[in-house]
This record gives sequence, C-alpha cells and structure tokens, in this order.
Amino acid sequence: MKKWMLALPLCLALCGCGALLDRSYSSVEPYANRYWDSGAEDTLRSESYQDLVNSLLLLVEERAEEGTIRCYEEANSYTQAQRARAEVRRETTLGSYLLSGLTFEYDAGTAYSTVTYQMTYREGAEDVEGLMSISDSQSLLDLLRLDWSRFVDWKKGSCRFDSKEFRELLAFCGSIPTGEEFDFQDEDRRRLDKEQMLMSQGIMELRSLQRYRFMLGDEVSFVGCPNPWGEVGSSFLPRLNMAMSSTCRDKEAAWSFIRQILLPQDDVASWHFIGFPINKADFQRRAEFEMAQELTPASTSYWVGESEVTVDLHAATQEDLDQVMALYEQIDTVYRWDEPLEEIIADVAGAYFAGDKTLDETAALIQNRAQLYVNERT
Repeated sequence: MKKWMLALPLCLALCGCGALLDRSYSSVEPYANRYWDSGAEDTLRSESYQDLVNSLLLLVEERAEEGTIRCYEEANSYTQAQRARAEVRRETTLGSYLLSGLTFEYDAGTAYSTVTYQMTYREGAEDVEGLMSISDSQSLLDLLRLDWSRFVDWKKGSCRFDSKEFRELLAFCGSIPTGEEFDFQDEDRRRLDKEQMLMSQGIMELRSLQRYRFMLGDEVSFVGCPNPWGEVGSSFLPRLNMAMSSTCRDKEAAWSFIRQILLPQDDVASWHFIGFPINKADFQRRAEFEMAQELTPASTSYWVGESEVTVDLHAATQEDLDQVMALYEQIDTVYRWDEPLEEIIADVAGAYFAGDKTLDETAALIQNRAQLYVNERT
C-alpha cells in the first residue's frame, strides 16, 4: 500500500497534443518597469498573485540577495507571499536551478503589505548562462535527484557510483544533445509560440492542469524525465520534511508534535492550502473542494515578456483528478537535493563530458570522492 505524502510530482516532462489554442497578445510597458513601485525607491509593486511571482523572479534574475515588494489588492496576503515563495523556489526553471534558499519577512499594513525576500544562490549562480543552458551535467543531476537511493545507501554508509548502472547513466547523459543558452522568460514565449516540445514542471493542485493545457494545447501527457532505466521519470517533492533524532531526550513529546501534522487539518478545503495533503482523508476533501469551488475571478493574467496572457479558470473535473491519480500511482521516489554530493559529481563528470577522462576513470573518481563524503556524514 502506498503512503500518502505531502508532496507533488516534480520534474515532469509534459508533452502537448492536439491543436493548440488561439491566443491574443497585447502590448504593454516594458516587463521590468511595470513592477517597480513609483511611490518607493528600490521597491517592487504587486497587485495580483502573478505580479508577486513575476516580481520575485525579476529579483532572482538580477541575482539580488534581498528585495522588497509592496503587495496591494489580491497580492496583499501572507498566504500569497508564502505561495509565491514556494512556486518560485520549486516550480520555476530559474528558481529551482539557481536558488539554494529563499526566505521572507512579512509586514502587514492597511493599504498594502510589505514583503522582504532574502535569496541565497547555489555555487556558480552568477553564471546564469551556464546554468540556464541544457548541459550534460545538469541532466545527470536532475536524474540523480529523482532517486538518490539507486547509488547511495545512507543506512549502510555506502555508494555505488562505480557500478554498471551509474556508468550507463553517465553514458546516457553524455549522449543527450546540448541545447542553446536561453533566458527563463523565453520558455513561456516558446510555449505560446508552439515551439516548446518538453518542459519540467510540478503539480501543486488539480487546477495546475488547466494552466498547462492552455500553454501546451488541449491535452497534456506526463511522460517523465527520459532515463536509461525505462522507468517513471517523476518524483514526489515534500514541502516539509520532519524527523525525530535518535538521541531525542523526549521521543514521546516529539512524536506527539509530528503526529499532529499527520492528522486531518482544517485548512485543506481552502485556497490557502499549498500542495497536496499528506492525510488521505484531507486529500479527498481537498479534491472535492477544487472540483466544487467556483473560482473568482474566472480568469487570471500573467506576463510573458512584454505581452499579457489571460487564462480562463474553472473548477477541476473528475478527469483532472483521475489524471493526477494515475500519475501518483506510478511514482515511488522522492526528489531530493544534496548540494555537496552534487558538486562532487558535477565537477568530476564535467571532465568526462568534455572528453578529458574515460567512463571508467570518471566513475572510479566519483566513487572515491563520494564515499569520503558519505563516510564523513555517517
């Protein structure tokens, strides 16, 4: 029996089928200028949730370590600030690849609220062109994050990077054609212009499917990240990880606290809840809410470059739920980051992809360095 998890499928390669929708574009003021608040120096302005997401992405694109956003009207909500942080950090290409941390401070006000975000970046984040291009090393790390347990056993303190399976993975990633460098905003533009074949995305709610159908066409299929094993290329991404230390002095109290998180929650049947609930009963209540809720407004707008795009929204359907559940039933892995280990692998594998080391040399060197790292951690 599968466990219900506070998770969303991530790294889904979506393929749009059928005739794409006709879309109308409107010219507006330049993208960046639109989001700066004229009433405050060095402060961005958001009047909707999508404005908040776009403003935050603008800060990340500029590699800002801190940024202040005034939130008006629809965006004036702590929940929206929290939701925007989650989307940018986990669901956008720019945020998921560049950010290692994203926190915020919230100051509520009468006419508007002020949100100050703090960003920390992964090593090498200043080289945005290198990170935002499709690379052999990035493909390798994406596949490893889907299921580290293939090559690392933390309980036994052992690695398998010298195995035949890892060699096959290296060779597979080396065979993937590298793409041209791109700007993160160009990805949305390519989707609208019918030029995007695949993309990595996550599902946080049933109505996520509506946005993907609009961007890609009438129907969307979840095919997963290509991999050499022929298995499902999708994983769960927990929004919150909790554990009890083996040296905890009051395990009963710790378990009592954790148990409260696992029990049914009051706020799942609302738009304030982010992600899919861990509790099965809550999951069912959340699905019923999304399928019964009349959305207000009935459409939402967001910006692609200098064009405004409007997506009509409606209540989720049974077909939406069935499609998400079909994907859920296939997934049995959890997407995880391990930055120190990833740095070791990317550093050594880069020489192989450049043709400077053989496959066997690369696997052996990664095994030696990774095993030292695991030994230090166990």
